[in-house]
Amino acid sequence: MMKRLKDEFFMKFKHYIGFSLAMAGLLAFGAGCSSSSAPTNDALTLPSNNQGQPVAQAGYTATQVATHKTTADCWFIINNKVYNVTSYLPNHPGGDISSYCGTDATSVFEAKPTDGAPHSNRAQQALAQLLVGDLTK
Repeated sequence: MMKRLKDEFFMKFKHYIGFSLAMAGLLAFGAGCSSSSAPTNDALTLPSNNQGQPVAQAGYTATQVATHKTTADCWFIINNKVYNVTSYLPNHPGGDISSYCGTDATSVFEAKPTDGAPHSNRAQQALAQLLVGDLTK
């Protein structure tokens, strides 16, 4: 339990620091936003951290996640957490998982279709790096 809480804290801290550094860079170089390019709460226009991941917000709805359903923009819901797996799609060792883009992939993650086994600790660690936020109702 403590390890999970520690991992969640560091994941959110990492996103906050990445966003803060990105914003500091924008301010230092005098970059600005016009009113037409200002970010909104829409999941498609969230600012990203220095790894290209959207900055975590309080939560995303299943409807918002469902808009991320292509191989160019693929998000999963797993255990009420939202993950941007776009960059991982070509590296998935078990084959094509793009049919799950924009959906709740909890059951597939917990019991792989190939053998029914859960994903490894290594897979869980890789997934943790792709977290963008919590699922909200």
